Amino acid sequence: TDPYTNIADKAVASGIQCVDFMTDSNHCGKKNNVCKDGNVCIGGHCKANPCTNPLETACLVGEENKCFNINANNKDHCGACNYKCSDHNVTNATSDACYDGECQYTCNTGFVNVGGGATADTIKCINPRTDYNHCGASSATSRGDDCARYPGKSCKDGTCACPDGQTYCDRKCVVLSSVNIDSCSDDKITCKSGFDRCDKTKVACQDLNQDKEHCGKCSTKCNKDESCYNGQCVVNECANGQTLCDVEGKAECKYTMSEDAAHCGACNYVCSAHPLKNAKSNSCIDGQCQYVCDDNFTNIGGATASTINCVDFMTDSNHCGKKDNVCKDGNVCIGGHCKANPCTNSSETACLVGEENKCFNINATNKDHCGACNYKCSEHKVTNATSDVCKAGKCQYTCNTGFVNVGGGATADTIKCIDPRNDYNHCGKLDANTYEDCSKKPGRKCVDGVCTLNCPTGQQDCGTHCLNFTELNIDKCNNGTLVCLKDFENVDGKVENGCEVNLKTDSNNCGIKGKKCENGYCNNGTCQTTNCPQNELPCGENGACENVVNNVNHCGYCGNTCSGTTSVCSNRKCVECVDDGQCSGDKKRCNNLSGICQECLISDHCEIQNSLYVSCEVGSCNLIACKSGFHKSEDGKSCVEDSPEACGSTISDCTEIANSNEVACNAGNCEVKTCSGDNHVSADKKSCVQNSKEACGSATNDCTTIANSNEVACNEGNCEVKSCTGDNHVSADKKTCEVDTIHACGPKIDDCTKMITGNVVEAICQGGECKVSTCKEGYEVNGDQTECVEKATGGTDPGNGGEGSGADGGTGGTGTGDNGGTESP
Repeated sequence: TDPYTNIADKAVASGIQCVDFMTDSNHCGKKNNVCKDGNVCIGGHCKANPCTNPLETACLVGEENKCFNINANNKDHCGACNYKCSDHNVTNATSDACYDGECQYTCNTGFVNVGGGATADTIKCINPRTDYNHCGASSATSRGDDCARYPGKSCKDGTCACPDGQTYCDRKCVVLSSVNIDSCSDDKITCKSGFDRCDKTKVACQDLNQDKEHCGKCSTKCNKDESCYNGQCVVNECANGQTLCDVEGKAECKYTMSEDAAHCGACNYVCSAHPLKNAKSNSCIDGQCQYVCDDNFTNIGGATASTINCVDFMTDSNHCGKKDNVCKDGNVCIGGHCKANPCTNSSETACLVGEENKCFNINATNKDHCGACNYKCSEHKVTNATSDVCKAGKCQYTCNTGFVNVGGGATADTIKCIDPRNDYNHCGKLDANTYEDCSKKPGRKCVDGVCTLNCPTGQQDCGTHCLNFTELNIDKCNNGTLVCLKDFENVDGKVENGCEVNLKTDSNNCGIKGKKCENGYCNNGTCQTTNCPQNELPCGENGACENVVNNVNHCGYCGNTCSGTTSVCSNRKCVECVDDGQCSGDKKRCNNLSGICQECLISDHCEIQNSLYVSCEVGSCNLIACKSGFHKSEDGKSCVEDSPEACGSTISDCTEIANSNEVACNAGNCEVKTCSGDNHVSADKKSCVQNSKEACGSATNDCTTIANSNEVACNEGNCEVKSCTGDNHVSADKKTCEVDTIHACGPKIDDCTKMITGNVVEAICQGGECKVSTCKEGYEVNGDQTECVEKATGGTDPGNGGEGSGADGGTGGTGTGDNGGTESP
């Protein structure tokens, strides 16, 4: 450093040699220019020494030669001529004192010395409010907390903390709502209702209602061709890549790992319902909600809940005006510029209001500067809520009229205002204290505050079942209690089969429930006797026997006529049929060629090999789905075995997946086995992703999580450590960081014990370098701690006089005192 020049060939600590060309008599003005005949170097020129005191050095001050003890306490000539301590500042520190030829520094206001010394090479002044490795430090002995110990945290106001809106849970900073965690304390995770932490390796709770790996309970895994629907494994009829979701009581297929912001990553996970502090989301990519920062904030991170980082360039002293522009020397960020802090109260922040700098406590109750300068609560609304109150630097919201808060909090990221009269997960009346989750009752939706069955067309809600009132002879249903049509009765008491008994024809319930016709039959509600064979009654002319099973003129009993154009008699009942034996999806029965209505049995008419579901539609067989391992042919009439070249219902060619090396078709989905080049298989096994230090060789191999690493890289699918933090070094295999020891020190992994030779007694590893610490008696450690040198004896000037003693060796002495002797006259 100024005014010294390196005359060595090396710049490393063990090889550098710094000299002052202005004063060094061995290198005066230039390298190896030695002053002779007792001359000394003054101002870069060899001159006669004007100094009589051997402790002093001749310095050129202006045009005069003056003598100073540069190795004492002269702050204007400290360690070198004209070296003024006040002109040589170090980071966050200044000096106005000299001791033993070294400037003595003190930290600037607001900074703390964690280096332990006061010289330029021993002092280290940090801002304890923001320093990552010394967060909250107060002195060299109380050096604060190292935030590197807590992955994801940074130093905020002297405390290692997660980004706003995130919680430190099981050594990770996460947005609890995005991973279905209700609370996390001391790494004890409490899941939301309906969720459980089945995979202990992940800081997340799994949805037991829809996670096919943990369906209904952690230990239940659905088959490859099944989905988890409301906690039950069911055959997946959805297209490739879709998930079977319960959408307000109705089963629907959704692309949860695509761009559906209403089903992002999971069924019914709505991005807009999960805001973060200073950020919101209305879009979804690859099953992850994509966030954007609120007004006045700029995103310097990613777009997902765990990576977004919204900062205010107007007030953030770590990102003032732009990313990573850190205000130094105690300055703060005001209006996007680093300026001297006008605020005397440490709890206040300087804000630019108009053209004036004003001080506010943004972390208190100021509703116009709540959490940030000029952040007005009234201007930042959340769904169905408004705010005009600030508490602890966060806007406090209340729900609008007609909505209730089921989120549990009052801040933007904790409040959730819903209308319970139609909310699927919180169904009830406005004044209710508790609400019903309709998702816990599959097939229901919320109507006027009541979880009601979401019935298909043609069916109606009857308490616990959706029923076709016409087919089941039902007049109406009151909360699960049937009211039957005239002449019908619900004899067995079961709701699902409706009013199953016809009192006009049933011989066990003839006319009224329980009345049996012991020796005859029931005709029009009256017991009668007959000689007719089974399934016939004397309905014809003169009592002739007639078929009553499928007779449109005597259907079930004598005289009961069915309309020949709209219905026929089937199994003693008039039913509507379609024409000519055709089956229809919305008709349960069809008219066969004999004119008798019967059930349309698909197995009798539509046998398609390897089919899973087939329907009979308008007289033809309709292939709906094939068994696992097969897909529909291009004409849709047969099932073809899956292959990597033709996979699943979309008949995808898996071999065309970019950068794939080996692929397979698994349960109708393309699955990548291995990738080519510098790529790895994605987490969902659907694609090949280029290796990065966050995902190296596999989606789960994150090189940045290697303990104590500073710089990492991904090399041919393997994590490689480039450098380490603190007193650590890169391991020999470059896979980890190891703590420095005397046997393995610094980036070169030096063995410091090799220094223990000759006069060296002890060596240490310090700052990543081997250094001598202790020497044999009579020797001392040299300046750069690389060797032991012999201690100096006697005076600094041997003297030329005769024999003598005393402080100066005596007049005419040989000089055994502190300064030798003075030459005899």
